[in-house]
Amino acid sequence: MKKIIYASLGLFLFHVSCTPNGASHTVQPTIYKKWFNKETVVNGITEIYNGNEACGKDYIEFFDTNKIKTIDIDGCEEDELMTGTFVINANNITITEATDLKIFEIFELTDTVFSLKIIEDYDDDGDVDTIIERYTGN
Repeated sequence: MKKIIYASLGLFLFHVSCTPNGASHTVQPTIYKKWFNKETVVNGITEIYNGNEACGKDYIEFFDTNKIKTIDIDGCEEDELMTGTFVINANNITITEATDLKIFEIFELTDTVFSLKIIEDYDDDGDVDTIIERYTGN
């Protein structure tokens, strides 16, 4: 009986000693799921995404195999717009579709919000723009 008590106490002390200041372990947010289009911010001006239908939301999905796809719901049917691959390096994500490659900054990542930032010519006027694409996890 004493062995069970000492073993339990040992496991408890090991857990407490591995957790700084008694803080609990937290799970880091992940991009590996479906992210639904929410809004795009261009040079500080927010454009709410309005391409969703009552029967479903458009989304981007990241897989733990470093694959990515974007889906557009059109007439309540899923239409695959893009498939590709991605690589994460620090706060950057490189997305490749066929021969097109874009590097985004991971601007925000929580359990419910995912934002990507890129600087490029958004409206083809010859000027570079700061673009933040925001997605929601629900």
